Amino acid sequence: MECVTEYVYLGSLITQDNDCSPEIRRRINLASQTMGMLKTIWRSRDISITTKVDLLVTCVFSRLLYAAETWTLKAADENRLRAFETRCYRRLLGIHWFDRVTNEAVRTRVGRAETVVDTVRKRKMELFGHICRMNDERMLKTVVTGMVDGSRGRGRPARRWIDDITKWCNCTIPEAVRKAGDRRTWRSTIELSTGLYGPSGTWAKKKKETKKLHAVYYNFWFDDDQWGFCVHKAIWIIDVYKHVNKFRLCFTVSLKIYVYVNIIMA
Repeated sequence: MECVTEYVYLGSLITQDNDCSPEIRRRINLASQTMGMLKTIWRSRDISITTKVDLLVTCVFSRLLYAAETWTLKAADENRLRAFETRCYRRLLGIHWFDRVTNEAVRTRVGRAETVVDTVRKRKMELFGHICRMNDERMLKTVVTGMVDGSRGRGRPARRWIDDITKWCNCTIPEAVRKAGDRRTWRSTIELSTGLYGPSGTWAKKKKETKKLHAVYYNFWFDDDQWGFCVHKAIWIIDVYKHVNKFRLCFTVSLKIYVYVNIIMA
């Protein structure tokens, strides 16, 4: 039998050092081939953007994320996945690099808030929760959550599959296993660790922007300029309430501020 350094087994590339980066690069190449096969669809103006995005997710991203639950992600791998996803969206929309369109604007046009990296995280955490709820006699649970006796050599230890889970949950392995034992608690943990509510999600960005608006509003509120006091405060309070989408309350507050400004100016 021939000894090799890598081979494909069940559709995934298995390497001698158990590194997932070659498999991720291989998946990106395969997905790029599928993207090229459908170039007639991407160029068609008779197909809506929504339909093209659905085809992209079904035909391209499904091939890209095959067996993604088994990956051990590095920062470079996440950057490659995000770059490929953005490149697909730009090709779908017909946007070139010299058009000077930001990635956020591209994602807004296609209506996709969740990235492929968020999908990988969600799948890995769902698989981890399924493993933790298995019986203790199962071999898979023993391999994932068990400890190996002995000492390792010098140098930085290799990144493990479970290290991604502890990093995204911001907890230790026993704490993650305990959280995964309860389906409802683990489902909430997944929502907070990935997607819109994650540390780099849309909700977190809106929360930071709201804090900035509140800070500016505070500075204006304690300004010594009495003449510009009411006008500036009214404008910034309206912007803050519009930012949090409280339109009815914004209308009520704006009306009260308008009356208050007229009284002061009279």
